[in-house]
Formats: sequence, structure tokens, C-alpha cells
Amino acid sequence: GDWDGCGRGLAGIEAREAANPTLRRCKVRAGKQCGIMFGDDGKGTVEDCEFSGNALAGIEVKKGGEPTVKRSRFTGGAASGAYIHDHGKGHFEDCEFSGNATCGVSLKGFSDPVFRRCAIKDNSQSGVACHEGALGTFEKCEMSGNERLGMTSYDGSNPSLKGCKVFGNKQGGLWAYDKARGTYEDCDLYGNDKSAINISKGAHPLVRRCTLRDG
Repeated sequence: GDWDGCGRGLAGIEAREAANPTLRRCKVRAGKQCGIMFGDDGKGTVEDCEFSGNALAGIEVKKGGEPTVKRSRFTGGAASGAYIHDHGKGHFEDCEFSGNATCGVSLKGFSDPVFRRCAIKDNSQSGVACHEGALGTFEKCEMSGNERLGMTSYDGSNPSLKGCKVFGNKQGGLWAYDKARGTYEDCDLYGNDKSAINISKGAHPLVRRCTLRDG
């Protein structure tokens, strides 16, 4: 089905307080706030859906929310594709976060989601931004063609990248600063403008078996 607009200025769809809905092949577009929100321990399954043109994030996850999202697209939003904060979690597989006005994925507030085989590309800021102690695991993801960096992490964040490709970003591949940590393992960074990896201001990520080339 299609949801056009949000009604009452809220998210197009909300799942709270241990709710556990299933959405398949839905289109959620032009919402006045976010496309879909999971909070207060809300769970749920989202498969083969598209969230586009929403005024805030395509998906917001907070306060213990933990959806499972597969083969879905979060595009053309006026903010980020995904905004996960305040201890939000979630499992994202084979999803796309593209063409959003800020970041493809924004993590903050000790959030800890998992992304597998996701494409985070062509966003107007960085592909991924991690701050305020955010964690997050990215496995075999691509971060490409973003106007700033593939990923920026700061303010004590601690993301993990495993087997990711980071390429074609306009201001560099990965930037860790302001006491950020993080682990970058078996990643391929190439064709980024400026540095493949930039570490500054007390950051200390661990880099293992990564390939840095053509940048």
C-alpha cells in the first residue's frame, strides 16, 4: 500500500511499546516528519519497502526500538535516510540509503544497529555520521559518492566496519576525530578525494588488513 503524508504531523507509521508489525512492499512518501518510527522497545519487520521524500528521516529508531529491515530503500528525504539514537538498535540487510539531504545514516546517543550489504550513497553530507557514543556495525556495505565522507565518527563514537567498500566520496573516505574509536577490518578504500583515512583530535581507531589505493 501507499501512505501519502503523515496525517496529524506524526510519522507515517509508528511502532511503540512492544508492538511488532510486519510491512511488505509498502511505499511511504512525502511525510511531514519521518516515514516510519520504532521507539519504546517497538520491534517489527520491514521488507521490500520504499521510503521517499519525507520531511525528516526515512526511518527513526530510538529508546530500545529494534526493527528488522530487508531490501528497502530510504531516498530523497529532507534529512537523513536513517536516524538511530537514544539506545536504538535494528538490523538492516540489503538496503539502500541514497540521495538524502543530510547523511545516509545518522547514529548518536549510544545507538547500536547492524547493517549488512547496504548501499549508502550519493547523500548530500557524509554517508554515515556517528557521534555521542554511537556504536554500530557495518558488514560488507558500500559507502560511495557522498558529498562529504564515506563515514565520519566523533564525540566518543565506536563503529565497526568489516569488509566494506568506501569509494568515490568527495571529502575523503573515513574520518575519526574527537576521541572516536572504531575498528576498520578488511575494508577497501579507493578513489576518494583527499585522505582515505583521516585520524585527528585524540581519535584512536584500530585498522586491520585494509587496502588504501587511488586516493
